[in-house]
Amino acid sequence: MYRYVLDSETQELVPLADELRFADSYLFLQKTRLGDALAVDMDLPLAPPLAPLFVPPLALQLLLENVIKHNTAFQADPLRIAVRLDVAGGTLTVRNTLRPRRLNENETSGLGLRNLVARYAFFTDKPVVIAREGGEFVVTLPLLVL
Repeated sequence: MYRYVLDSETQELVPLADELRFADSYLFLQKTRLGDALAVDMDLPLAPPLAPLFVPPLALQLLLENVIKHNTAFQADPLRIAVRLDVAGGTLTVRNTLRPRRLNENETSGLGLRNLVARYAFFTDKPVVIAREGGEFVVTLPLLVL
């Protein structure tokens, strides 16, 4: 994981396949830490054509980290995260059960999502969509084609 962070730090965009592998490693660690309090469903096509698809580095990890930071997770009632890739639609969506936990003022600044939106605006006019839908928090990232 550290190697990916260091390698991607100097890149403006990274291959989606690399970002998905990194997210899988990150979620493995979180699952080890939280156990059954975290339920993750990564619904990815078996053999998607990912080669031309890119995202800003650590974009997916930021979304996953935000889910865990801002929501409560209990063994009896797990925090649910779903990651969906829509190659045809050119999007990657992260949705989670919305169970906000109280954070101290110094724990949250709201900068993470704003910075991600700004990073995307540099590369595309396609928006990052952030919404609350039926008890879920949903963020949809446009995939960038090079």
